[in-house]
Amino acid sequence: MHGNYAQRLGRIPLALLRRPQDLLRYVSQSPWTRRSPLELELPWFSYAAIDFLASVIKPTDRVCELGGGGSTLWFAQRAGQVVTLESDPAWAALIRTKLPPESARKVEIIESPLPPPFTPFDPAPYLAPLQGRQFDWIVLDFMDDEFDRRPAALPWLEQHLLNRGGALIVDDAWRYPALASKHLAKTLRFPSLGPARYGVTRTDIHYYQPTGESG
Repeated sequence: MHGNYAQRLGRIPLALLRRPQDLLRYVSQSPWTRRSPLELELPWFSYAAIDFLASVIKPTDRVCELGGGGSTLWFAQRAGQVVTLESDPAWAALIRTKLPPESARKVEIIESPLPPPFTPFDPAPYLAPLQGRQFDWIVLDFMDDEFDRRPAALPWLEQHLLNRGGALIVDDAWRYPALASKHLAKTLRFPSLGPARYGVTRTDIHYYQPTGESG
């Protein structure tokens, strides 16, 4: 979350008091072990969100990721289909080498370039390879220097790619305090420690209700 290195580390004890079940895995998966989420085969989400998603992802679900990595491998073990849109060809190639054969059959990695960071971003060309598809889960997980892309992509994702009743997963959601107010979704927030992270993060999951439902 926000703050300098010392402030981030200072939040760790309180996070462990709230979720003591995270202690052992954080010790073995902390950034000081120099193991990346791809090596760990884990999403770079909060542990609270990972635990929740592990309990609700179904083998028939279709997942779309905007940016791949350890989450690609993790979702492939649980969902029926994973489509990853990746802007870095070298990173896409590395992810492919990490996929075991039984997971690779369910994963499609599509390379689609992004404009340089902090330049005007029209999401339509970047997301065009996904046109006509529908997903139960969409993950917004751009790199840190591309975090400004997420709010711009949200309306396009809602209108064209997300099933009614589907959900949008936003990592590092603390960066976007106004994001939840810009769509008609029920938001669940999951703050906690996470794998390969210095301190606490927050992953939000925005549920979209089927047409005709309210509440």
